[in-house]
Amino acid sequence: MRSFTSFAVAALLSAGVAQFAQADVTSFWGTLDVDHPKVAAGTGLSGTFTDIYNFTLGSEYELSTSAVVLNLKNIFDIKDGTGVVSLYSKTAPTTSLLTYDFDATTGDATFFKKLAGGDYFFTVAGDADGAYGGSYLFDVAIKPVVGVPEPETYALMGLGLVALVAARSRKVTARKQAQLA
Repeated sequence: MRSFTSFAVAALLSAGVAQFAQADVTSFWGTLDVDHPKVAAGTGLSGTFTDIYNFTLGSEYELSTSAVVLNLKNIFDIKDGTGVVSLYSKTAPTTSLLTYDFDATTGDATFFKKLAGGDYFFTVAGDADGAYGGSYLFDVAIKPVVGVPEPETYALMGLGLVALVAARSRKVTARKQAQLA
């Protein structure tokens, strides 16, 4: 069992070191799909990093996102208080639509945002301070926006119901009068 554990740790470290060769990452996810959430596992050398995830929404959706530091006994770690996820629209790339912090002490943080169709990108940034850098998990999912009726809609539905009751009442009254005659 011990040799398997050693082998697994060695494999993880060698795979991780291969990924650490690249600094900041830019990914293109294409158009997001309701049935296929996106998950990213980011790793990086010690020091600051900013990874970018580009995506498109075909129409209006509610987006949920979460992130967490994968702290592996100080081998891979992101300094507490430095993990930040930000969402931007390509039409206004300097104005954040959503920003939240994440670290290993708070677990994962999940946030929701309603977005119109268009092109967007996330940045995931932090300061990796583990012996082999830092590592995180980041996920994004979307679901269709369900419309909530406006108060005027409820008022019109109520008026329609009153009209139906009144029409039914008149019909019943007319039938009774016809039977009496």
